[in-house]
Amino acid sequence: MYESFKSYLGGVPIRLIATVMVAILIPSVLVTALGLVTVFEADHFVKDFVRDGYREDLENVTAALEHEWKENLDHFKELLVDANARGAYLAAIRKDPFVIDVLYSRRGELTRVEAGKPYPELLSNRQNPALLAAIRMEGVEGKNAEALVLYRPLLSHRDPTVVLGALLGAARTSRELEDSSDSIRYLDLALARFGATVDGSGMVRKFPLLYQKFKLLKRRGRPEAAEVARTLLRALDEEGFRVSDEVTAVYREALSEHVSSAVQAKGNTPAFSIDAELMKSLPAQLEEAVPSVSSECQVSRLHAGEKELLFLTVPTDDAAFVVHLLLDPTRFLAQLDEVKDRLHLGDALLLPALPSGSLLDPQKKAGAEESLVAKALPPPLSHLELRYFPEPGGLPVGFRSFEVLTLATFTWAVILLVLVIMVGVFYTLRYVLRETRTARLKSDFVSFISHELKTPLAAIKMFTETLREGRVSGEEEQQECLELIERESDRLSSLIDKVLAYSKVESEQKVFQFGSCNMVEVVDEAISLFHAHTSDRPREVKLRSVQDISNIQMDRTSMIEVVLNLLSNAAKYSPSETDIIVNIRETVDEITVEVVDKGVGIPKRDHRRIFEKFFRSDDLLTREVEGTGLGLAFSRYIAKVHNGDIRVSSQPESGSVFTLQLKKTHVLAE
Repeated sequence: MYESFKSYLGGVPIRLIATVMVAILIPSVLVTALGLVTVFEADHFVKDFVRDGYREDLENVTAALEHEWKENLDHFKELLVDANARGAYLAAIRKDPFVIDVLYSRRGELTRVEAGKPYPELLSNRQNPALLAAIRMEGVEGKNAEALVLYRPLLSHRDPTVVLGALLGAARTSRELEDSSDSIRYLDLALARFGATVDGSGMVRKFPLLYQKFKLLKRRGRPEAAEVARTLLRALDEEGFRVSDEVTAVYREALSEHVSSAVQAKGNTPAFSIDAELMKSLPAQLEEAVPSVSSECQVSRLHAGEKELLFLTVPTDDAAFVVHLLLDPTRFLAQLDEVKDRLHLGDALLLPALPSGSLLDPQKKAGAEESLVAKALPPPLSHLELRYFPEPGGLPVGFRSFEVLTLATFTWAVILLVLVIMVGVFYTLRYVLRETRTARLKSDFVSFISHELKTPLAAIKMFTETLREGRVSGEEEQQECLELIERESDRLSSLIDKVLAYSKVESEQKVFQFGSCNMVEVVDEAISLFHAHTSDRPREVKLRSVQDISNIQMDRTSMIEVVLNLLSNAAKYSPSETDIIVNIRETVDEITVEVVDKGVGIPKRDHRRIFEKFFRSDDLLTREVEGTGLGLAFSRYIAKVHNGDIRVSSQPESGSVFTLQLKKTHVLAE
């Protein structure tokens, strides 16, 4: 019946069919079961869909915050990286709404930057020839691109009046050339360095500079325009007496839509400042938080009692001079509402929280739904996360009946499905590849056997024809032909016997006869047969056994075949002038037989494959030696039937050691 079933399958290996069944049938059953789960538990997928929507909104918010905050940090770095100009910007940065305080360290000594005093008056420079040439190129000749080229080298001039004129000229020409980004950059530089100075009319320069920046940003539709408008309105409230009523009216009319938000932001001014006691502990804390200064800005968090301080360390092109900006987290977080309004998120709450889930302001959560998704905030607040609270009543009713256990079961089922598919596909591919390789080796084997059969048959035919046609000259030559015919017949018979023996193993028809045998006697008989087979090319075999070896259960004939095969391989792949050594040892657990040669050796990559059926190494030194690729596979099979194994230790050009290991236990296979 079994044979009929195999015939019905058309010769396809049953193991391959079983592997495919495991890889396809079982996952299919699991997929069906999961399909039923999705039908009866569809609310889980609805919940995932709802979460995805909230998660996408949250990612859009954090991306917008990352863009705006990165621009702020890059602005600080751009102002301070130039060691020649940083002195003019340090005091001005203290007035930045995102900065609470400014410190710098020079060769390890930490110093606090005092608030700078504005210049009583800084008039425009009308004497520098290079600046006058650039102004003439811009205003008279109308060549803005050429004028910008002339303005740029003057930005590093030692005279601040020249630098001021160059910055304002570069901002104007960039604006005329439709390069708003560069124009805004030059205005920022002018604000940071000269915003607190007074022009000839007595007006503080930050007012017109901020107004120009606001108009550029608004024209481009940039969200930063709102923040600039609020800054200008706060400045008007604080120092409006420096501006004429007519100019103040123009500014307030243009900024009217931002008046309410400016009033609200005015109350966020930080009250914290660095005192003398804190200054003593800051150097050690900063050195521990920022042990080495790189070319990029680094954010660090320090603690002063219960207060957490957020520092931005800004490198300059002078390695000995590093600036530390004490940032105001509340000003960064104040941009959340602006971003939320810009993304039309309605009444949803976006609240910052610690990684533990504790909200920075728990009172704002009153009446809101539970948080569904959270995402880490970008630098400099990457130690916080942003939690999304949907607007009240915004969740489906089914969401509130969510069962964590069911979700966990579904998750583990999916994981199990993936693992089963992976394992099934792995073993399927492994088996298919192995069968493909075996098919290729069988093809090589058939080609080799065809060649090996043809060679002795051709010799037998040639010498038979010689004798039949009487082409021999004497009895001695006739005897030589007969001996050659006999030798080729023996070679052909040996080859056929090997193939038949392996076919019995392959079809599991080989029968073993176990009995009590001594390994020394088995090896002696194998050596005798080896000498008989190699009488035309004798080899020296040295047997070493320093102890009496116990008898164990074995099939004597099969074990002689194994030892003989190992001796034949050692003779084939080693020089004829070298000795073959056989060591027999016994331990408490096993008996081992080592066959040692000083031959060509075996590459490490082939140590496992030489025991595969039909395998022959691609090494040119071994390819020239006759062989079927079955001997070691056949020998290892016999060793395993005897509850043992064959192992190899070899390196190219260093010889090989094949070890037959037999456990001293009752043989289970018969």
